[in-house]
Amino acid sequence: MPKVGFYGAGKMAFAIVNNLLSAGLCLPEEVAVYDKFPPALEKYAHLGVRICRDFSSFVPLAEYVFICIKPQDYSALQELRGHFETGTFVSIAAGISTQQVCSLLGQTVPVVRVMPNTPLTLGEGAAAFCANEVVSQEALSFVKRVFESGGVAMQLPEEQMNAVISVNGSSPAYVYLFAKSAVEYAAQTGIDPDIALQLFCQVLIGSAEMMLRSGQTLQELIEAVSSKGGTTLAALQVLYDGGFETLVKQAMAACTERAEELAQQQKTGAVGGTR
Repeated sequence: MPKVGFYGAGKMAFAIVNNLLSAGLCLPEEVAVYDKFPPALEKYAHLGVRICRDFSSFVPLAEYVFICIKPQDYSALQELRGHFETGTFVSIAAGISTQQVCSLLGQTVPVVRVMPNTPLTLGEGAAAFCANEVVSQEALSFVKRVFESGGVAMQLPEEQMNAVISVNGSSPAYVYLFAKSAVEYAAQTGIDPDIALQLFCQVLIGSAEMMLRSGQTLQELIEAVSSKGGTTLAALQVLYDGGFETLVKQAMAACTERAEELAQQQKTGAVGGTR
């Protein structure tokens, strides 16, 4: 089995470790975790994985190194120079290209770039990934299985990785904002917010299943709910009049532009934000 190291021990790293152990892709003793902030490592104690206080104690041995730090911290990868001989690096930072990872590490290495999302922590994630030309098919298959253990994983060309952040990486926040607005309106009408949230969440689950399994186009699904002169059309007309579709596309474009900015700022050492 592969030996896997984690450079960074935040929430996403913890979710990935949990998923790969639960899926039997690694034994606990084959996983090592390092973080500059020691308290971040405390939650790993019960998993039986190796907790490291020094990255050089596991990076040289790891077949896979998951880089789980924020984009603005990526300059720290320069510390890894000279501390590895082989291994595939897996980067989950928004806007950081495979070439930038190689540049920071000081040589061309196998890099898989992944954009996961927070539902991965519940095993319901949606991850997009790409790889540079030196990643082996075996390594790519393993990384894909790691993220499939926490949901769905889809491969894309790297030139689409910044744009896809708006589709799966940041999009849970759009859904939460939609839900927040719906629940707040329900409360204004006297409906218990907890009941409204449960109903709305089931609507999201059911609607997602309809999109995936009904065989109908998105427009056909909209029309199936919309009776002439009915309540749904009254609601939809407000959204159309307010430019809902245009606003969503503009928001997604802003997300992509920010990813491009992060990439440029990392090059100059001036990165100041995450997704």
